[in-house]
Amino acid sequence: MVFYPEGSSWANANMAIYTRPASEVRQAPDPVGAQVKDVLSMYLPDSPNIKASKLETIRAKSGAEGELWSFSGYREGGAELVAYFVGPKTLNYFVAQLAKGADVEQGRRILLELASTYREADDCVPCTAGASCETRN
Repeated sequence: MVFYPEGSSWANANMAIYTRPASEVRQAPDPVGAQVKDVLSMYLPDSPNIKASKLETIRAKSGAEGELWSFSGYREGGAELVAYFVGPKTLNYFVAQLAKGADVEQGRRILLELASTYREADDCVPCTAGASCETRN
């Protein structure tokens, strides 16, 4: 699922948000830390100045606790803000990609508003049918 400002597209938006689950890091002692490390490793060859920092602990309206992280130092500029929630089977996250010059505070407000709707649920059709939740990607 992706979100971007009305009148723009995924290709030209100065801000876009997408969501994903990650099952491969869920069993790590620190799933969020493992995912952050994976992101840094992925971008490091092209962006040697990339860095990540935890900004705050967040809470969804459902009560689920998460973490808000910032990634900066990309070769092309811009930044990413990521809200992570550790679920029962996956690490779930919301990523706000902010192009160089985008309003970071606006991106943060929008990301936190969207992330506040996160809820853990056992009513997912693939999960209740016995299939892995990962089939929802």
